[in-house]
Amino acid sequence: MSGKILLPQDMSKVGKDYLAERGYEIVMGSGTDEASMMRDIVDCDGLIIRVPSVTANVLRAGKKLKVVGRHGVGIDNIDVATATELGIRVTNGPESNCEEVAEHAMTILLTLEHRIREYDNAVRAGNWNARNQIRGTSVTGKTAAIIGYGKIGRRLAAKLHGGLDMKVLVYHSHVRGEVPEYVELVDSLEKLLSRADVVSLNCPSTPETRGMITRERLACMKPTACLLNCARGDLVDEEALCEALSTRRIRGAALDVFAEDELSGDHPLTKLDNVILTPHCASHTQEGLDKMALHAAMGVDEVLSGKPVTWPVN
Repeated sequence: MSGKILLPQDMSKVGKDYLAERGYEIVMGSGTDEASMMRDIVDCDGLIIRVPSVTANVLRAGKKLKVVGRHGVGIDNIDVATATELGIRVTNGPESNCEEVAEHAMTILLTLEHRIREYDNAVRAGNWNARNQIRGTSVTGKTAAIIGYGKIGRRLAAKLHGGLDMKVLVYHSHVRGEVPEYVELVDSLEKLLSRADVVSLNCPSTPETRGMITRERLACMKPTACLLNCARGDLVDEEALCEALSTRRIRGAALDVFAEDELSGDHPLTKLDNVILTPHCASHTQEGLDKMALHAAMGVDEVLSGKPVTWPVN
């Protein structure tokens, strides 16, 4: 095959090698803003996108554009409706990072519950007596609620149950297909929240899910419960969450995503001691980045070479 593939942001060599070996020319973008992408896309056949938004203007500027490959899973930064209208295929990589995100979710959960950051800070400050001053919380045998039972939610549920013997509740409206015997389906989000020791958000950002964790729903949670979010920041009313954390209405939160793409250093969440924050990096192991680049490249090649598409979005 031949054709030009635009990369507004760089990606793992694994994906670039896959394209180069199949005869594609890789075009590194001049920027990730809309104007730069509109200028760069004009004579490209394919686009592989990471963080920037693929707007209707960008899509319409791609006069030769046939496919947008998403580096990762979420497609909320792509105007899929306009792409479909223009006959541009969209692909993603739903199997590219589910293990990594589930691992990260468990890691920040245990970091929060066992108060690892506080112990680490104390040791670095020479306070060995922190072992007698700080008390963590065990999660083994407790109850986890999974909201969003897709590939990542299923892997996290399996890890929490198999590794930590946790009971697993799943909100039934987000279930497709069979569930294992250790999963209990719950038909009310409020009931689910009231029973859980850990609430994990694993659903995409859609009109149905945006803002779903409201002040009222946070009030349904146990005071000893914590919220875990490695999905999308706009699922949560961030102001209400800050209030629940600062007043100890819930015990804590472990967050990889936020209302804005980047959390400012003076954001109220950064002032709280009962929250663990990571910079939207749950999938960013080397293995995860390699798989996301490879799967995005595979999707672009499948469309441009006329093969069946493994992970079609539209």
